[in-house]
Amino acid sequence: MSKSVHLVLLLLACLAASAAEPMTPQDLVAAALKAKTLPESAAWRMDFEIVKGSNEPGWGVKGITSTRVGDLQRDVLLWNDGRTSEAWWMGGDYLANDPRRDTMLYSPEKKPLSVLGWISWIDEKNFRGIEKRDDGFFGVFSADLPWTLYWPGYYKVDSEGVGRLHVEALFSVEDGHLISIRNGNVIGRFTRLAPPVEALVPPEKFSQKQKIVREKIARKFPHKRSSD
Repeated sequence: MSKSVHLVLLLLACLAASAAEPMTPQDLVAAALKAKTLPESAAWRMDFEIVKGSNEPGWGVKGITSTRVGDLQRDVLLWNDGRTSEAWWMGGDYLANDPRRDTMLYSPEKKPLSVLGWISWIDEKNFRGIEKRDDGFFGVFSADLPWTLYWPGYYKVDSEGVGRLHVEALFSVEDGHLISIRNGNVIGRFTRLAPPVEALVPPEKFSQKQKIVREKIARKFPHKRSSD
């Protein structure tokens, strides 16, 4: 046997020995629950597509890139027509710029920014096991939630609990990282990005909008604190 062939066989043997075994269901659940928690500084991107065969429209958005630093989160939305817009989670409120109407949406929102919203619903009870899909085997979580779409990437709880949104999340059986989510007929491919190294500063128009709305709320409900 030549020296080169021997080296190739040795390399293949090392690669085979180092290949990771698929995670057990228990390990997948633990990894998914861990993935829900965000560090103080984090960034990620969701790239969207419509479920094959669906006749329903999507959100009109190609992707959302999110950056979280402390108690602030910025979402940059890339629309199908190439425009971009921003949404901010700040001080318990959600504000989003609508590029189609040059208006700004506002919603009081108490979402903890330490939790990755896309998979906030995951728990041990909605783990469905390891299932085969077109592109391999995945750890699957799914649920039907009383959520309604408020803005691309942002769902609100249906006050009447009527609306039911089917959600699903797929995790890698190799290392437990999040692969994709599905909300209704929209699939989002998840990519973890390098964490930010600088503080987030909301644009003035977002801060002013928040201030104006909070002042109106304070006048209308003088005994209600704006942080409640």
